[in-house]
Amino acid sequence: LPVEFNERVMQEIQYLTTRAHDFTEASLSRKTAFDEMIYAIIDSLEMPRDLIFLALVESGYKIKAYSRAKAAGLWQFIPATGKRYGLYQDFWMDMRRNPELSTVAAMKYLRRLHDEFGDWLMAMAAYNCGEGCVRRRIRECKEDSLWDSTKTPTYWDLRLPKETMHYV
Repeated sequence: LPVEFNERVMQEIQYLTTRAHDFTEASLSRKTAFDEMIYAIIDSLEMPRDLIFLALVESGYKIKAYSRAKAAGLWQFIPATGKRYGLYQDFWMDMRRNPELSTVAAMKYLRRLHDEFGDWLMAMAAYNCGEGCVRRRIRECKEDSLWDSTKTPTYWDLRLPKETMHYV
């Protein structure tokens, strides 16, 4: 993915290397156990290799990660999205915690989001805050009287939730 070094990006780099240094270091250490498998899946689907780092932000590469929103696994699938992408869950088993199956599901979901929004940054934003939120923010941007109607909004033009801006 193309890297843009703007103020927002530099603030996140600063945060991850100072205040969140221990989290970043521990996460990158855990990442090595998954590198080969995740890269193989990403490469087989001809997707950007940088997508591997979404699992850092999602779970710190912890298979047992679980959120308040009931998202689970490396890629933090909520139950409904997990089911939509073939990750079965019941009392005994939760396929969202299976690193290989959840990686395939995450890449399929990201591919669909990229196909809809035409941009990997928008796809990542939609993965985080939901495609409905991104659609609304694109519409709001286009409806803004100051918006140049000949332009298509990019990720950097949208007023997304703070968490999503940090995420991407």
